[in-house]
Amino acid sequence: MMPFIELTTIHLGPLPIQPFGLLVATGVLVGTSLGAKYARDHNYSEDALRFMGMRAIVFGFIFCHLLDVFFYTPGKVLKDPLVILRVWEGIASYGGILGATLAFTFYASRIHCHFLRYGDAVVYGFVPGFTFGRMGCATAHDHLGQQTDFFLGVHLPKLNRCPQLKLPDGSPDFKAMAETMGCANWKLPDGTAHVMAHDLGLYEVFICSFLFLILVLVARFWKTRRPGTIIVIAALYYAPIRFMLDFLRFPENDPHYLGLTPAQHLCIWTVIGGLVTLNAMRKPYNKNVIESDEERAAITLPEIKAKGATSKSSDETKASDKPKGQAKVVRKKRK
Repeated sequence: MMPFIELTTIHLGPLPIQPFGLLVATGVLVGTSLGAKYARDHNYSEDALRFMGMRAIVFGFIFCHLLDVFFYTPGKVLKDPLVILRVWEGIASYGGILGATLAFTFYASRIHCHFLRYGDAVVYGFVPGFTFGRMGCATAHDHLGQQTDFFLGVHLPKLNRCPQLKLPDGSPDFKAMAETMGCANWKLPDGTAHVMAHDLGLYEVFICSFLFLILVLVARFWKTRRPGTIIVIAALYYAPIRFMLDFLRFPENDPHYLGLTPAQHLCIWTVIGGLVTLNAMRKPYNKNVIESDEERAAITLPEIKAKGATSKSSDETKASDKPKGQAKVVRKKRK
């Protein structure tokens, strides 16, 4: 049985600091740092990784919100269409995975970088970053599942069985509260003040932490692996587990399409993507995980290319303005 941990908002003057937001921001910093380290260790272009990574983060947050409003809470859009623009109101984690994948795919093809190599670096940084985000979910308890006696179930205080519902003193009884929050499946014996339930956010903290440990060991010791190995391991590890976890949710709380939640549908596509990547790894040009200097130079990153062209033209102009004899003297003096 896990204790119920509730972190309150910290106020720095007029500025409220939410534990969830702080953990998500920490995840972004940790993830980008580890992704950059992976790039340095394998001779990848950090500028190219940064170019794609920042766009993947932005589109990931946008798709987090879009998946929530269009597929999890479509009624919000009908009542208030402007909720689409308020990206801070409602997020779905798998939308972040979808948005980051689409953005990375688009920009990787645009700058002509090696998709599998840089995809490995992005995933290597994304997994620990996502883990911190799930820590935020675990502290907010916003992914409570069905009642359980599982040893990792969270021990919920009486007034926090459904933390989203604020109950004043003299609150309604458990039955009324359960019906309001769609938790009518919970059973509360007379005189019982507590209940245990699955906390799916907490479960994913453990799951993603173990996944990152696997990726660290693979990157450290499997030197002969092919590019794309990190992507395949993450996809084929996380998606099936997440698919099963969604069955622990309350059916009344999440919409279902063809009997599955939106995340479960995306889990299926994640497994398909992992298998497609596994097949692509067999191609001859996907043999070396270390990038050569020539391959790095072939990346057409707009900012670098423009800067390099300007610098080159400037140097050529200066050299052409000098007499040939003077240029020889300068070279002789430098020797």
